[in-house]
Amino acid sequence: MSAFLLSVVIYSMSYAHPIHLSITNAEWDRERNAIECVTKIFLDDLNSHFVNTLNDPYFDITLTNQKYNVDSLLANYLSQFVSIYINGEHIKMEYIGFEHNLETMNLYYQLLNVKQIITMEMKNTILLDSFTDQSNMLHFTIGNDTKAIRMNADKPQGKIELQ
Repeated sequence: MSAFLLSVVIYSMSYAHPIHLSITNAEWDRERNAIECVTKIFLDDLNSHFVNTLNDPYFDITLTNQKYNVDSLLANYLSQFVSIYINGEHIKMEYIGFEHNLETMNLYYQLLNVKQIITMEMKNTILLDSFTDQSNMLHFTIGNDTKAIRMNADKPQGKIELQ
């Protein structure tokens, strides 16, 4: 029995991570006039957030056969904690869906009718209410040019100037 417990502890520790981080990769598709985005969040951190906010210790974001609609939870979460402004104008996100692996939850969404970009501003407060050391990165690509900003509790909003 002690060997079993030890293996459970080692297995659990293998997924622990020393930082709290989300990474958003955004790319402008000029032909579609759209910005395609994927936000990657550590799965255990996001699940912990929902366990607390739903007050449900049995919640598991990877299960679809529960009383919650995970797509709806994630779409609402994203719209509540991420805002994007192009040239000073707030652009509504169109949530596409999600997928996950053992470590991350990947949220897919797009911004439509984006014909010209002079500035891109993002307010990203993902998991800032759950972890004091949470950082949220944005990597924004237009053609061969990629720019990045880091957001955290002290600076939850960042701006990229393109011209």
